[in-house]
Amino acid sequence: MMIIGSTFHNSTEVIDGKDYKQCEFHGSKLVYAGGSLPRLTECVFVDCLWQLDGAAMRTVQLLRSLYTQEGARPMIDDLIDRIRGQKPDDASNG
Repeated sequence: MMIIGSTFHNSTEVIDGKDYKQCEFHGSKLVYAGGSLPRLTECVFVDCLWQLDGAAMRTVQLLRSLYTQEGARPMIDDLIDRIRGQKPDDASNG
């Protein structure tokens, strides 16, 4: 579903599988549950809250649990570096 040029105020948007282009979100909650990746192109976010549910939240819980194990910390740190764009994504890791 493509959404172009819309403005959202104080709404809850489940973003799985949606394609937002040039949209504005003000005081909204954006929810990602781990489904199809959304696209957010040239969008503006003001005072928004990001929420992970379902599979996306379980992934965070797994990573948090692994991070407590010293041997797994470098793997999680590497993943965080890739999220921040400090390292290139490794296509073989999905």
